[in-house]
Parts: sequence; structure tokens; C-alpha cells
Amino acid sequence: MESLYPWYQVAWDISVEEGMTDFETCSGFKQQVADELCLDILSGKIECWTHDYTPIRKIITIAELRLNTPHLTVIVANDWLKSRNYLYQWSPALEPKTGQQAVIDFSKLATAEQLIRVFGTATGMNKAWFNGNYSKKLDASRVFKGIGGNSPMPAYYCPMKVLTWLTSEKRGGRLSNKNGWSLLERHFPKVYEEHASADPR
Repeated sequence: MESLYPWYQVAWDISVEEGMTDFETCSGFKQQVADELCLDILSGKIECWTHDYTPIRKIITIAELRLNTPHLTVIVANDWLKSRNYLYQWSPALEPKTGQQAVIDFSKLATAEQLIRVFGTATGMNKAWFNGNYSKKLDASRVFKGIGGNSPMPAYYCPMKVLTWLTSEKRGGRLSNKNGWSLLERHFPKVYEEHASADPR
């Protein structure tokens, strides 16, 4: 039985293997591959499995992808790369090196709509923030830029980075650390668990 790997590992491993050390080049490459691969997984165009080898043979939603990470075999991933005209062969890293991170873990991210629901009342955050005066500030916390077209996906942001900005002195203290961390713990438990040691309460 072939080994399975999380779908998001493909882009990272290739960028490391090819020695992409320039941040913008590496980040841009990973984002492009991740976007394309994610879209094909969601639309059911690529063969994949759950971690326990249960086949995924259907169109899935972004919520389903976040709940149960699709996994690929090396053969399937390399066939996909070839079909997309990438001149790379993927060889999975045996173990992550220091400082490596998964390209995208959607279970720890949030859409603009989710962020507005959580932080909107306390800060006045609304849709205009993501397209207007605050867009550059929020772009710094954006992990997944989103996909347009017939099968659109929204952009995804890091709630921890958003919280850090919202509670900063530059924001005028409109959201207190106590209230902000309380909201993070309640609505983004996975993110909170990862950063709990920094909780100032």
C-alpha cells in the first residue's frame, strides 16, 4: 500500500528541494501550486484519500477539506504536476526541517465573513475593511488569496495576526487584549491552543 501525504505538502517540499531561498519566489510558487491543487481537489478532479485510506471520490466543500485533510500518493501528485505542465517531480520529505510549516492549514484560518462575525461588534469591522482603508493591514494576515472563476473560494486569514493588529496601540486600543483573547479562545480554539502561552489574561 502506497504511503499517503497531506495535499499541502507537495508545494512546500518542491520549493525546498529546488533550493528556492528567495522569500517572494518561494512564497509565490507555493501559493500558485497550492491554489491550483486545492481547486482540483475541491472539484473532484484529482484522486485523493482521507488519512485512513478512505477514498474521496466526489466534489467536496471547503468546510469538508478543513475538517478532513485530503491526502495524496506520490504517483497521483506527480501525475497531477505533469498534467499542469510543472517540470518537477515530487519526493516527499521524510520529516519536516526546523522552521518548515504546512503551506495551508485551513482549520486554523478564517474568511473575512467569519472574522467580521467574531470581531465586528467589538471593533466595527465590516466588509469595507477588506477592500478599503484597512485592506493593506489585513493583507498582511492573509494566507490564502482566494480563487475566482466558476468554482470560487474566498480568501483566508490568520486570526492570530488579525487579533495582534486589532489589539495594537496603533489601533487605539478599541479591542482590549482581554476581550480579544477571549474571542479568539471561543471562536478559534485551534489557533488559541497554539498561542495559549502568550495569553496575557
